[in-house]
Parts: sequence; C-alpha cells; structure tokens
Amino acid sequence: MSFDVNLGASQRGILFAMAEARQAIETGQERLTTGKKINSASDDPIKFFTANSLENDAFDFMKVKDTLGQTVKSLESTNNGLTSIKTTLDSMQGIINSARGTSDATTLESLSNTFNSLMNQVTNLANDATYNGRNFIADTGAGTGGATFDLTLYFGIDTATPSTFTIAAIGASAASIGLDSAGASWQASTDIDASQSLLTAAISTIRSSIQTFATSINMLKIRDEFTTKHVKALKDGASQLVEADINEEGAKLNALKMNQYIGLSNLGFSGQLNQGVLKLLG
Repeated sequence: MSFDVNLGASQRGILFAMAEARQAIETGQERLTTGKKINSASDDPIKFFTANSLENDAFDFMKVKDTLGQTVKSLESTNNGLTSIKTTLDSMQGIINSARGTSDATTLESLSNTFNSLMNQVTNLANDATYNGRNFIADTGAGTGGATFDLTLYFGIDTATPSTFTIAAIGASAASIGLDSAGASWQASTDIDASQSLLTAAISTIRSSIQTFATSINMLKIRDEFTTKHVKALKDGASQLVEADINEEGAKLNALKMNQYIGLSNLGFSGQLNQGVLKLLG
C-alpha cells in the first residue's frame, strides 16, 4: 500500500530551503575540517589546479634546497681542511726559516725531518676533509677511481634549461700541490732553497683554493636564501587560492544551523496550520 503526501507550496519551499542549507552546512563543516575553501576541482577547477601546481613547484624547490644545504656543509668541511693545510704550510715555512739560521748538520737534519712530517700531515688533512662521502680535495677521495670529483648543482626545476653551478674539485695533498721531501736533510743551502721554492708555490695554490671555495660557499648560501623565500612565496600563493577564513566559515556555519532550526520550526507550524484548516472544514 502506498500513501501520497500532499505538500503545500509553502511547505515545499521550506523543505527545498532546508535541503540547500543542509548541503551548505556539510560544505562549511568540510572547510572547517580541512582549513580549505577549495577541496576539489569541482569547487573551482582553475584555483584548484593552479594551487596544486604551485604546491608541486614548492615541493620540487624544497628538494633543491636540501641539496644546497648539504653541499654548503660539504664545502665548509672542505674549506676547514684547506685552512688547516694552510696553517700547516705556515708551520713548514717557520721550519725553513729556522733552517736558514743555522749551519749545524744535526739541527738541519732534525728540522728537515720535522718538515717532512708536517708535509705528510698535509696529505692526511686533505684525506680527512670528507663530508657524507664527498671530498673535493683528497687524492684518495670519494670520486670515481678514488680521485677527487666535480659536482654540478641544478638550482631550478626546469629540466629543459636548468640553472647550474659546477664546483671543481682540486687535489690538495702534498704531492698535488707540488711539495717534496727535504733533500739531503738540508745539508746544503741549495736543498733548503729548493724546498722554499716548492713551499711558496704550494702556499699560493692553497690560498687561491681557499678563496675559490669561500666564494662558492657564499654563492650557494645566497642561492639557498633565495630558494627559501621562493618556496615560501609558492606556498603562500597556493594557500591564498584555496585556504578558508576559519572565522568567516564558522560564522556562516552557525548562521546556517540557525536557519535550519528556523526552517524546521516553520515546517512544523505550517503542518499544524494545515491540520487546523482541515478540522474547520471537516
């Protein structure tokens, strides 16, 4: 058995308004839960896909930022190694200066041995300047075949025309910078002169390398700062397109619930009124 329910125009209008309010309440509750006014392409396809694109770019740039940060640490380790090598070379210079001030064979032999020991420390320092498996200055570093290696960084996310920066590796071991053991225990002044000549060239090489890596570190830090700001701009832009105003949405939701309550009251009143009219007619 079926029953037909006859509704008046006012009742149908109230029910229709209540259905719309219910849908609006569900939308408002979703916005408050997610914090977004646009949660799917059906809400606003242009803003939804634009925000997605901005968020994807931000994610890709964050990966670039992670690489930059680790590379800066690697270069700082490298520069620390170079600075320590420079300090060692300065000590070797002091040894040569002492050798020039004496003619005692025993003293010269002792000084030459100290010189050779410090020279070995240069190579050790170069080998120890490794960060996360990467070494830019060691002859026995982490590159292919145990050699130093270059690094090319990709700053942007455009794979077709990438913005790149290459850091060239150098050899900073004693042999790489041209040092050699003290000849004949420095018994002849010509042997001391030969060590001095090689040391002077080595100091010049290390000074230049320190400056080069310091410049690279500064450049990468600038790029890292730019990337941080760029990621923030991308995220802010995406949020601006889809984020909801929580206070505004909360106020709207309360108003909708109040309207729904009023609609229910009006619907009940309308039903009672119809029943009263029927009784009068009956």
